[in-house]
Amino acid sequence: MNKNTMQPVIGISLIIIALFLSLSSLSQTKNTQPAANTKQAGTSRPAPQGNAIDSLKNAFNNIKSLFGKKKGGDTITLLVSDIEYEDSNLTVLKEDLRITKGVKNVVMNYKSGNAIFDIVFKGKPSELWDAQPRDARQSFKLVEAGEKNLVLAYKRIRN
Repeated sequence: MNKNTMQPVIGISLIIIALFLSLSSLSQTKNTQPAANTKQAGTSRPAPQGNAIDSLKNAFNNIKSLFGKKKGGDTITLLVSDIEYEDSNLTVLKEDLRITKGVKNVVMNYKSGNAIFDIVFKGKPSELWDAQPRDARQSFKLVEAGEKNLVLAYKRIRN
């Protein structure tokens, strides 16, 4: 079997296992309250009957959490090395990244002369870089484009 045909089998197997575990945990829980013919003083309420439904809801929520939720794409990490925080080229790049089609979120951190962007983007890192306008790309050299990362080197203008 190839990878695509294995995913539904794995998903169904997980659902069956979760349901089995939920039902077996229900069968182990017994009502430990005294018999109905012994009356206690005060108000007594019957045990809640929603345990089975709650267990099934929890099982389905657990199964859902096993599968990754894609909200607008994958997170790509972009590193720009050896650049000042105040550099106008960095500002241009950040703004162009934010308005790029397919980009859902851009967060920038700066440390020791390096700008690190976490970008939620629908597509590959190389596609993200190619989508940038020429004026944003001209100040940077693409050093590496991996599966989930881009590494750029800042081109300093030499006097």
